[in-house]
Amino acid sequence: MAIVLSLALSLATYTAVSAYYRILIYGSVPTELRHLDFEKFAKIMHLINTRYLKETTPEAVMEGVFKGMLMSLGDPYSAYLDASQYRDMLEKASGTYSGIGVYIGQRGGFITIIAPIKGTPAERGGLLSGDRIVQVDGKDIVGVSVDEAVQLIRGREGTPVRLTIVREGNDRTLEVEIVRATVEVNPVEYEMVGADIGYIRLTVFNEHASANVKSAIEELKARGAKAFILDLRQNPGMLLDQCLEVAEFFIPQGPIVHTVYRDGTKETFSSKTPGLNMPLVVLIDQGTASASEIVAGAIQDSRAGILVGTRTFGKGLVQSLIDLRDGTAVKLTTSKYLTPAGRDIHDEGISPDIQVNLEEGETPRMPSQGLDRQVEAAITVLRSQLKAGS
Repeated sequence: MAIVLSLALSLATYTAVSAYYRILIYGSVPTELRHLDFEKFAKIMHLINTRYLKETTPEAVMEGVFKGMLMSLGDPYSAYLDASQYRDMLEKASGTYSGIGVYIGQRGGFITIIAPIKGTPAERGGLLSGDRIVQVDGKDIVGVSVDEAVQLIRGREGTPVRLTIVREGNDRTLEVEIVRATVEVNPVEYEMVGADIGYIRLTVFNEHASANVKSAIEELKARGAKAFILDLRQNPGMLLDQCLEVAEFFIPQGPIVHTVYRDGTKETFSSKTPGLNMPLVVLIDQGTASASEIVAGAIQDSRAGILVGTRTFGKGLVQSLIDLRDGTAVKLTTSKYLTPAGRDIHDEGISPDIQVNLEEGETPRMPSQGLDRQVEAAITVLRSQLKAGS
C-alpha cells in the first residue's frame, strides 16, 4: 500500500510513519495489524504539524497517541507511563516518594481514596477512605485514569495541592489544601496485645513487606505470641510477589490465588509452607484492596484464619509493568485473579466472616492507641480459641 506524503510533512513525522510501513512491508507486524489505516495516521499527524493553531512537536503528539491507545481499553488500571510517571511508580514501590501519601483507585468513574498513609500529609489533612476526588487544583478529574490522577496529585516536596472532595453523607463538596512532602512508607508495625496475642499491621505490599512481616512474626513469637491479628485495613495492595511471599507465612500448603489470562488459561500460585498454624484473625475494611484481598481471600478459603471487619474494596485485576527500554513503560491488565475456591471478587469485594462496623468517626488504629471495635472483636475471637485449645 502506497503512502502519499506532502512535502511539507516534517522529517520527524515522515520517519515515524515510514517506520510503520517498513514494518508492514517486511512482514514483522502481526497479521491482525496489517489492515490498520496508517495512511490516515500520517495525514492526521501532518495536519497537526502544519495547521494546528498552537505549535507542538511530533514527539508530543506521539506521547498522546501512546496514552490514547491504553485509554481506549476503558480500563482505569491500564496506562502508558511516560518517563516521569514510570519513575514515580518505581519510587512508590520502593517505599519512598514525594506526594501527599494516599492510595487511590477508581470506582464508578470516580477517583476514590482507598486509604491515606499513616503519618503523611493526607492523613493529617483529614482525607478518609471512600472519599471521592473530583478536582485537583480546579481541574475536573472525573473519568480520568488512576495514573493521570496520581500524576496531578503528586509533585515536589513543599508545594501545595488543592483537592475537591465528595464525602459520603455530605451534601457539599469539601476543599482541602495539602502540602506535599517526602513520604517514606514503612509497611509494617507490630506489638503485643497482652501476654499472648501478636498484632501486625501491614499497610502496603511494597518491596519491604515480606521481610518486615517475617521479622515481626519471629519477634512476636519470641515475646510469647500464641495467636495473631493481621491488620490489612486500609491496605491498597501493590506488588504481587510480595503478596505471595507474605501469604506463605500464614497459609498452609495449597493454593493462594489463581490467575486467569486472556485465553482462559489459569495459573495457580501455591503455598509450600506449613503456614502459621496458630489462631489467626485478619482485619479487613473497604480500604483492603488488590494484593491484600488476595491474602485475605486465601486465608478465608483455606480456613487458616477468621476475617473480621467490613467488606473489602473489590479489585480483582492483575497488572503487568512492561519496561519499554526508553525510560517509559506500559502498565497493562493481563489477568484477573480468583481466590483458592474460585471466587471472582472484582467489584464485589470479600465479605468478612464476622461483620463489625466501626463507630461513626472511629478510624483503624494500633491497639496501643486504644482498642477500636474491630480490634476488640478480634481479641475476643482469639481469646475464645486460645481458651478452647488449652
